[in-house]
Amino acid sequence: MNRNRIYLVLAISIPTLFRIIVELISWPTTVGFDTLAYYLPFLTGYDSYSMVQLYSYSPLYYLILIIMNSIVNNPLMTIKIISIILQGLLSLSLYLWALTKLGNAHKSLCYSLLTMFYFVTLRITWDLHRNTLSLIFMLLTLAMINMKSIARYIAIPTSILTALSHQLEPPLLASILIPRIIVKKCNCLLYTSDAADELDGVDLGGRRII
Repeated sequence: MNRNRIYLVLAISIPTLFRIIVELISWPTTVGFDTLAYYLPFLTGYDSYSMVQLYSYSPLYYLILIIMNSIVNNPLMTIKIISIILQGLLSLSLYLWALTKLGNAHKSLCYSLLTMFYFVTLRITWDLHRNTLSLIFMLLTLAMINMKSIARYIAIPTSILTALSHQLEPPLLASILIPRIIVKKCNCLLYTSDAADELDGVDLGGRRII
């Protein structure tokens, strides 16, 4: 196994192991407020939502809860297992995004771990599972867009999944992507205009019409 793969495994396994320990210590209850106030009552049937209500809440996390609980058949264990998975996936998405920006696996690992154990991130991952799920897809979207291969087209489904996970992250994602698109378009127009200067044409204020 090469060093980059080791860093990738560490980026997933360290936060995952940390969350496993937390979930074992908290047994037989869940961690945080939202898990007890919203997710557990939803699975046990105390709270029920129509499809319209679920859609307004961004339904992806609740659908995952239903599918996982149909396999595990234990609401408490379902929430704990999903908590552990989300912790590892968020760290992975941070690592992949950092890798596209920093270009260095070691620095990306340090960045992902420092971010994961920052108190703000710990508060979010503690029990805000829908926010965590949406952050995972948002970071994956940004990571895919930064790639120059065909992998960038994966950003389309991940951006849709971001919107289906939580209501807050889509505007944040749009506020990041729209300026990038505008700047890229302006750079393309400027490049085309500069290239036209090298050709014969009609001079209009420093630019030429071919």
